[in-house]
Amino acid sequence: SLEPYGIAVRRGHWYVVGRDLDREAIRAFRADRIEGEVSLGAAGAFEIPPDFVASDHIEDRAWMLGDGPPLTMLVLADATIAPILLGDLGDDAEVIAVSADGSQEIGITVTAPGALRNHLLGYLDGVEVVGPESERAAMVAWLEGFVESAP
Repeated sequence: SLEPYGIAVRRGHWYVVGRDLDREAIRAFRADRIEGEVSLGAAGAFEIPPDFVASDHIEDRAWMLGDGPPLTMLVLADATIAPILLGDLGDDAEVIAVSADGSQEIGITVTAPGALRNHLLGYLDGVEVVGPESERAAMVAWLEGFVESAP
C-alpha cells in the first residue's frame, strides 16, 4: 500500500512518490511499471509533509535506472581518482582491494552498465573496467567506436 504524496518526471518517465506502508519508507515507483489494480483510499486518510518534494525521492543515479538484474562491475581506479569516484558513487560502490601504489579495485552495483560506462568516461585514463569480462569487452568496444568515428 502506498500513500501517494506526489508525482514527478525524470528522464522521460513518470513516477508516483509517497510513503510505502509495507516498508514504512518514502519510495518512488515508475508509473509504467505498476501492474494490477489500483484502488483509491478514503480522502484525507493521510497528510502529506509540508516540505515534501516528489522529485527529491527519484533515483538520479543513471547506472541504477536499467531494467536488467543488478550486476557488480569491477573498476580499477588510480590513487588520485579512487576517492573522487567513491564519493560520486556513494553506497553503490565498495572497495574490493587496495594496491601498494594506492590504486583501488572498486565494485559497483549497476542495472544499466552502459550508463556507468558513460559516467566513467569522465575520469579518462584514471579508471579501467576490469570485470566482469563481458563488461570490460563492452567498454573496450565502446571506446574503439569513438576512435573509429573520429575524423
